[in-house]
Amino acid sequence: MSPSDETEFRRAAGQQPSTGVNGHGLAVGNILRAAVLTCASVIAACGGGGGGQAGASASSPTPTLTLSASPTSVASGSASTLTWSSTNATNCTASDGWSGTQSLNGTTSTGTLTIDSTFTLSCSGPGGSVTQSAVVAIDPPTLTLVASPTTIVSGGSSTLTWSSTNATSCLASGAWSGNKATSGTASTGSLTANSTFTLSCSGPGGNASPRSATVAVSAPLPAPGLTLSASPTSVASGGASTLTWSSTNATSCLASGAWSGNKTTGGTASTGALTANSTFTLSCTGPGGSVTQTAVVAIDPPTLTLVASPTTIVSGGSSTLTWSSTNATSCLASGAWSGNKATGGTASTGVLTADSTYTLSCSAPGGSVTQTAVVAIAPPTLTLS
Repeated sequence: MSPSDETEFRRAAGQQPSTGVNGHGLAVGNILRAAVLTCASVIAACGGGGGGQAGASASSPTPTLTLSASPTSVASGSASTLTWSSTNATNCTASDGWSGTQSLNGTTSTGTLTIDSTFTLSCSGPGGSVTQSAVVAIDPPTLTLVASPTTIVSGGSSTLTWSSTNATSCLASGAWSGNKATSGTASTGSLTANSTFTLSCSGPGGNASPRSATVAVSAPLPAPGLTLSASPTSVASGGASTLTWSSTNATSCLASGAWSGNKTTGGTASTGALTANSTFTLSCTGPGGSVTQTAVVAIDPPTLTLVASPTTIVSGGSSTLTWSSTNATSCLASGAWSGNKATGGTASTGVLTADSTYTLSCSAPGGSVTQTAVVAIAPPTLTLS
């Protein structure tokens, strides 16, 4: 430091310039020179100092990057949306599940996905580079399988119903086999033993947990039994009979034919007045099946008697006809007489001169009957005097 520089430094520091060259003045001057040199060295090292060369530039900031997928799992054939943003970057490049140069910030669709996919993005800038990845998974398949009913009697059947999501194929095993649709219904067919039906389904997202449905088979239930009778089994027209029935292993009974309606599983009932042959049918049902029985009540056929008294007369004489019937509703005469007749009665033949046959037919709901009576003319007798 020159003396003039030292003087200026002293003035700037608010001190009096040195005027002597004694030891005291020289010591102060040396101290000031050392301070000035030290400050100059520090300023140079920090890039300061007026008129000096500038120091090295500060380092650039490191780029940052965020990348996400929403949703992170999709059904096969669906898409997700990628969203990213960066700072301190000048370019970004995609790889793996996508490719090409990308903007520094943005969103885009993954497009249709059928497999698990990883989307990678690398961004760089003056301060370096950074890489992030987002994974979109394919939803795994799901599966349900049920049997209805789950318990049957031996020889019966159940219905299997199944449905799946995100599956492309299904395979049956256990009590059934073969490839199956990804959803549907199927009959088990006739079963005589407990049976387990298993179904496995798979898709682009993996395999669904196998599902099983078990159908339990119980011993056959006893078949219902039934007896049905009518007493009496035949009646006169207008008469009635009594029906009696009993059943076993039945829960309900239904009448048909000449009677109708729900009936108890055992009991008695009147047929009511009958004018025609009648068939009474009863069907009873229980857990083990059904049974049917019938009872027939017939209308008694008519009966008829017809007599002539006397049966032989002289020419010009007459006879008396007598008849009676049961269960008849009408009678008709023919032969030597004619016309409608009462169901019972008497009538004179009138004067007869020749053998005569009298016929009577009587009818009823139960049928018809015919009877005849013959009146003969006695031959003449000869008397000698």
